[in-house]
Amino acid sequence: MKYLLILAAFIAGTSMPLQSAVNSRLSQYLHGPLYSAFISFAGGLILLAFLIIASGSGLPPLSSFSGIKWYYFTGGIYGVMVITSIIFAAPVIGIGSTLVMIVTGQLLMSVVFDYFGFFGMPVIALSPARIAGVVLIIAGVALVQTR
Repeated sequence: MKYLLILAAFIAGTSMPLQSAVNSRLSQYLHGPLYSAFISFAGGLILLAFLIIASGSGLPPLSSFSGIKWYYFTGGIYGVMVITSIIFAAPVIGIGSTLVMIVTGQLLMSVVFDYFGFFGMPVIALSPARIAGVVLIIAGVALVQTR
């Protein structure tokens, strides 16, 4: 199961350049990145609604929502930040440079989240190998930025 999840994450990652290109071009047609981001999220909402209906699991009971901390409802805001920044940046600095900066930010923050176990995530110590990995990623970012 673990390897299947790793494969699924990899496949999701391969879709990001396509998503970046499609949303950036849509932005040019609609004369604005925010319109493109809105359509991107509307399409995602429609697909999610279909998947929920198709799964037959129904909606969670309202009681499930009680006691949830407010910040657990902010995930969509971060998605908007990511998609909108891609739509703004990709046509200017390129898809590769845009996504490599996103991945760099993700990895750096992931190491911090792992170290402190933020939001109930498992604590993962900062080892020399993890530090070397971050350093190599930053070196890779510098190389990808070179034209």
